[in-house]
Amino acid sequence: THADYTIRPSITTKPLNGISTYDLVLLSQHILGNNFFTSPYQYIAGDVNRSGSITAFDLVQLRQLILYQIKEFPNNDSWRFINADYQFKTASPLSENIQETYNITNLSTENVYMDFIGVKVGDVSGDASTSNLQQVQQRQFGTNLNLYTTNQRLEKGKFYTVPFHAPQLENIIGFQGTFKFHDLILTNINGGMVTPEHFYGWRQESIGYLTTSWHSLYSHDNNTAPFLFSLTFQATTDGLLNELLEITSDPTTAEAYSFSGERLNLSLTFQNKDRKNDLNFGIPSPPSSSKREPIAMLPLEGGAFEVFPNKPNPFDDYTIISFYIAQPTLTALSVFNIHGQSILQTQQIYPKGTNQIKFDSDQIPNGTYFYQVATSFGVATHK
Repeated sequence: THADYTIRPSITTKPLNGISTYDLVLLSQHILGNNFFTSPYQYIAGDVNRSGSITAFDLVQLRQLILYQIKEFPNNDSWRFINADYQFKTASPLSENIQETYNITNLSTENVYMDFIGVKVGDVSGDASTSNLQQVQQRQFGTNLNLYTTNQRLEKGKFYTVPFHAPQLENIIGFQGTFKFHDLILTNINGGMVTPEHFYGWRQESIGYLTTSWHSLYSHDNNTAPFLFSLTFQATTDGLLNELLEITSDPTTAEAYSFSGERLNLSLTFQNKDRKNDLNFGIPSPPSSSKREPIAMLPLEGGAFEVFPNKPNPFDDYTIISFYIAQPTLTALSVFNIHGQSILQTQQIYPKGTNQIKFDSDQIPNGTYFYQVATSFGVATHK
């Protein structure tokens, strides 16, 4: 007692608590000026990379978290705590010297009261759980958004391109979920309304996972069921597609969002081949092929792609970025500053095995940066 103290709360766990693709919708609306934030705490939540401003790079990092490309915020904690006595002074709260500590002078038993307002980073919709700070559990809603495809019998060793359509998309502003598959090797993603950057995939032994997060701020023509995307698989066993492929909420919760903010279940419906025209798809299915193997998008087995932390870090003269690839492939290196601005980009084909990229300090000014290594086997980001 009778000493001075500074109190700063901190929570770095459960970064996905309260976060969904709907937060990307609200962030996008704010950035485009369609629907500005109304609370200073929304600004704090939306500043995902803690740059002091709301930019497109906050969208990038938040989507990477939803897709499980990254496991935590590279430059932020899971929660920020604002001194409840702090009064915001301007319409630009991120430009202020926000108080995130509580200072106690000459501590005695009579003046130990303090209060903080917790802000879940990334949760601009404000639905994070504060009960044991657990991640929001899977929710059930009365309405579904169905993704449709055609069921078919697969033969071991052959390649099949599976298109997905959504007849109800005219009222949908976004969706997310996880495709889970077994005895199938995902070899390509072909974009329609949903493009490949809205996916991230990996394998764990015989099980494959493909997370997706997509949103659009514009209405959709519903004269025909929109073509969303197609996935190309190689079958490693004989079987029916609906027995080998499903949409789940593990790890990315399967749900959709209407323009009015209503949440819906995301479901996968398999139509019989002789009934696919009943949905007025209007777009022919891409042909299946067993003649040519597409470029692999996912590793055929574990350990096909890994990026290691650069060493040394921090550095004065140079640092080494190392990564492992199971097969020769085109590899791109991108370096961004904390505002999301691209500083440097290079790409070349690297051989199988562990490769190194030397990065000299004279290539960039002093500061904090993020680098992203992208290959056909996946994408990884480090600070």
